[in-house]
Amino acid sequence: MESRHIQLRDGRTLVYGDYGSPGGAPVIYCHGGSMSHLLPRAEIELAQQHGLRLIVPARPGISQSSFQPNRTLLDWPDDVEALADALGVDKFGIIGVSRGGAYAAACAYKIPHRLHKSAIVSGPAPFGALRPAKKPPTASELEAETGAFLKQVRENPAQAFASALAEIPAAERETLLDFFVTTTLEAFRNGVEGDVYDWLLCYTRPWGFVLEDIEAEVHVWHGNADTTIPIEAAYYLARHIPDCTLHVLPQIGHFVPLEHRAAIFSLMANSR
Repeated sequence: MESRHIQLRDGRTLVYGDYGSPGGAPVIYCHGGSMSHLLPRAEIELAQQHGLRLIVPARPGISQSSFQPNRTLLDWPDDVEALADALGVDKFGIIGVSRGGAYAAACAYKIPHRLHKSAIVSGPAPFGALRPAKKPPTASELEAETGAFLKQVRENPAQAFASALAEIPAAERETLLDFFVTTTLEAFRNGVEGDVYDWLLCYTRPWGFVLEDIEAEVHVWHGNADTTIPIEAAYYLARHIPDCTLHVLPQIGHFVPLEHRAAIFSLMANSR
């Protein structure tokens, strides 16, 4: 998979992937945590089937995108706009998966005039909205945990991704395990600092805006068996975002299978 990049006005490099149908409906895809701008082959093929062009930027400090000290969640829409402008894309859809849902929400708040539709898939609620199951780790604790996870990815990938693989149909597990390893190693190409900071922004700090001020149309997809980010997060988003449609996926965990991603892609394909 080819990695591309642009240089932003402040001199930072933004790495991205460009997949699917080159002339299709453009969609900015905000990847999940410990992931990168790479996508699995099955998702690329699904995008092609729906006539979508998926543009996947790696956030600051992830893969070869430059680290951005002291950034906030609301800095991300500026990078998204810069990428869209560089590619000659005026309006686009946006999809945020897992942790990427917070970044999609930031775009829905800050640049609604650029968006056709927004989708948050298995995404979190804002910091402080829900009582956490346990006290969040400090930055140093998270760096240690992430380093241990990365070591396990290299030495015993099946164990590292055991919980994710348990949610995936058996026929897809081997292919997706290979992808998980590839995208995770790519995400941490330059160390764990970028992903750790990315996590802290979403889960330990105010987002910098209130959901009630989001003007864009938002669709939220969430499995009611999700143990990574509980379904209560989706209910919270749906209650507080004015123009929001909630799609609850029965007996689905954190990983949303292709059959449901097809519905998300269909929405994006029909929105321009």
